[in-house]
Amino acid sequence: MRQWWTNTVTVARGTGKKLVINSTEQAAEFLLNEWPTATNGDRPPVAVSQALLDAYDGRISVERARDAFAAAAREAGILIGE
Repeated sequence: MRQWWTNTVTVARGTGKKLVINSTEQAAEFLLNEWPTATNGDRPPVAVSQALLDAYDGRISVERARDAFAAAAREAGILIGE
């Protein structure tokens, strides 16, 4: 079951385009496949990975996971808006 977010998060892709993320699953996919560190062999931020897993397992709210993802995107310099 997809965990939709009330508010989307828009991030810059490595291609120069933007992506609007609207769910925990979509955020996890982006984190694993397109996060800036994914291209150079580094791991994505552990805290946001854990937050997404915790939301998926029902341990935290999806909005809390969304906020963690947005904060990590801001820190990585890929957050657009907000």
